[in-house]
Amino acid sequence: IIARWGWSVFGPRHITALQWSPDAKYIAYSVSKPPFEDELFYADIATGQCFQLPVRVGQAGWDWTR
Repeated sequence: IIARWGWSVFGPRHITALQWSPDAKYIAYSVSKPPFEDELFYADIATGQCFQLPVRVGQAGWDWTR
């Protein structure tokens, strides 16, 4: 899986939270984007494709039940 999360002119970006889906088919992760809230991504384990969700969250501000 290639985690593509871009860049930020305000500083380095880091994975701030990581969580497996309940069915273990996906990994969700948030990535810092200084000075804004973290961006949320998920990766499909079977295909290796990564997707960015159109929401910003705080660190670990998400779960699979929402």
